[in-house]
Amino acid sequence: MIHASSKCVVVLLLAQFFSLASIAQSNSAPPKSESPEPREATPEAGSIVGDSYKNNFFDLTFEFPKGWFPASQATKQHMKELEAAAASGHNPGVAVVLNHSYNLLIVFENEPGTPGVQFLRSELLTATDVSFAPGIKTGEDYLIDVLPSLKKVGYNEFSIIRPVKLGNRVFYQADVKRQIRENVTLCQSIFVTLVKGYALKLVVSTDDPYASARLVKNIGFTFGPNADVRSGENTR
Repeated sequence: MIHASSKCVVVLLLAQFFSLASIAQSNSAPPKSESPEPREATPEAGSIVGDSYKNNFFDLTFEFPKGWFPASQATKQHMKELEAAAASGHNPGVAVVLNHSYNLLIVFENEPGTPGVQFLRSELLTATDVSFAPGIKTGEDYLIDVLPSLKKVGYNEFSIIRPVKLGNRVFYQADVKRQIRENVTLCQSIFVTLVKGYALKLVVSTDDPYASARLVKNIGFTFGPNADVRSGENTR
């Protein structure tokens, strides 16, 4: 069983996809008959050792909370099916964006289905190709485009967007909230940076702003020299 909190992660992803699909349609030239040239390389799934996730494509290492549980392949597949089902019948551009988005890692504080756990706190790392939109030069630009779409799916509290240093790279952070049931509020902190033409996003989801603050304080990113970034991003 996938908890409501995990479904909210899917809702957040789809809101981003809807927004990016709209951007793609408004900024693209009339469609041509031939297919666009594929990238020479696309993000890999990465690997996990202990409490550390490594991705060679983005030349990054991410230390997730000690003792948390990486999603199983079955859980990842279920979430992928939820995304596809929710997107079906909507703007066809959403399907295109889905095909160019990668759920790199999701970890849970408790294993999905654990008896008595009503909310699964999680950390989700994703990458979305934004090379089609040269106006998106920083994580802030990405969030400015995406956050309005979250209002349409029930998010009603938004912080200002601000730069933060995670490891040796500048991300942009926005905190959002949404009521998911009586007495339960979804609290999410979204961090975005641009790497190799992709919006690299970390989403921290809890039901308690104090728990979110503790997790955010301990986020552990390290980027190597091959984490090439687009114009506008930096590692100062």
